[in-house]
Amino acid sequence: MAIDELRIRQELEMLNIAFWRDVDSDWGRNAHEFFTEDGVYTTSHKARKGREAIKGFYSERESRGDRVARHLIHNFHVMVK
Repeated sequence: MAIDELRIRQELEMLNIAFWRDVDSDWGRNAHEFFTEDGVYTTSHKARKGREAIKGFYSERESRGDRVARHLIHNFHVMVK
């Protein structure tokens, strides 16, 4: 793997870890900031397009009360073409 590919993978992996840390430890209050303005976030129930829709999802999720969940990342794979 070339140095550029390793750097890209490392940066994406760091962003992914930061995203899920926010979701798991701060209710996803900043999760929308990890997406572009037209980004799409899909759960098993629905796709949400745009930062405001993603922010709304996590606000609604927080309003339902305490949750017990942890998101684990493993076998992170990136292909650079």
